[in-house]
Amino acid sequence: MNKNKSLPKKLQTFQTAYDAVMEHNKEYKKKKRKKLADHTIRVMKIVRKICIKAKLPEDITNTAILAACFHDVEKLKNEKQHHELGFKWVSKNHDLVKRILNLKPSPQSALLYSAVADAVRYHKGSKLPSFVYINGEKWTCLVSHIGCIIGRIVRYADKLDKKNKGEKWEEIEKQLKKSEKYFNYKGKPKWVKKIEKQIKKVVKV
Repeated sequence: MNKNKSLPKKLQTFQTAYDAVMEHNKEYKKKKRKKLADHTIRVMKIVRKICIKAKLPEDITNTAILAACFHDVEKLKNEKQHHELGFKWVSKNHDLVKRILNLKPSPQSALLYSAVADAVRYHKGSKLPSFVYINGEKWTCLVSHIGCIIGRIVRYADKLDKKNKGEKWEEIEKQLKKSEKYFNYKGKPKWVKKIEKQIKKVVKV
């Protein structure tokens, strides 16, 4: 079996996750695997940039990067439904998610673990659910639901990379600057406050 590409130093925490994605797609031709690999790494880098600019906490940033790593895990199998198939794949690999994020047991960590699969499902812009289940209880799904928010970040990074067709990183940097209004980087963005509020609400349950 060919050795997988090593991730950039700032992303090496996610090497195991990246290897799992590549292993899952080992049956496909080398050219398709390389395209998937290169795109995945670029999206991970863009997501990391967005999270740092938005001043997201480290645990949420890592959750978003992991979701970016997994976002196209099933794309070679079925492009139209890869978000739903990806959701199922990540859900089945919940132990891998927990091992990589390695968070202390808490209601917040449980929420972040489930957010990885949710973000993969919603990164394609699918209609958001009217409710979600958290700790076995039915909750109205607000726009601030962490999985939906991370899905939004991954979707934007995904589109940004495709728009630039994997060209020079400088072009992506220019687009990120233009996106500051979209993500409201000045101070602590309102949508970041919504994430924190949602997490606090769940932690109290």
